[in-house]
Order: sequence, then structure tokens, then C-alpha cells
Amino acid sequence: MADRSTRPLSSPARTLPAIEAEAVRLRTTERLSRDELAERVGVSPRTASRIIARNGLPPLSALDPMTGEVVRSSKQTATRYERERLGELAHMDVK
Repeated sequence: MADRSTRPLSSPARTLPAIEAEAVRLRTTERLSRDELAERVGVSPRTASRIIARNGLPPLSALDPMTGEVVRSSKQTATRYERERLGELAHMDVK
């Protein structure tokens, strides 16, 4: 007995590449919300969310309203503190 993936071999219902490319173009040029994007492209709002996430597009709240450039960094910490021994504490002074 061997483990095997439960991922389907094909995704026949996946959004067409042309529709996905148009959605990405509209999101980046016109900065449309998920619902507006879904209406313009002709897909469901959930599908529009999947397209946005799949292409790594930032949320609209992270973009400058005038220029569309990313102004807010992600909430993930860029610095990771790894200790040599399990359970070892890190000391930080916060002011």
C-alpha cells in the first residue's frame, strides 16, 4: 500500500486562460473589487477571488488609491528568530 494524492488528474471546469488573463489585467489597471471584477469578466465572485489569489495580486487595501502601487507591507514578519536549542528563549527590548 502506498500513499497517493487526492488531487484530481485534470480540472475540466477551470477558468479559461483568456478569461483569467483579462481578470488580472482589469484588476491591475482598473483596481476593481472582487464583485466588480466578477461582473465584468462573467464569472462568480468566488472564482474571481480564486483568480486573484492564484496570481498573487495584493488586496486593494494594500494599494495606493491614486497610483496603484503597494504601500502597505504584508503582515508576515520578514525576520525569523531561530534558536539553537528547543525551548530556548529570545530576549528583546521593546521601547
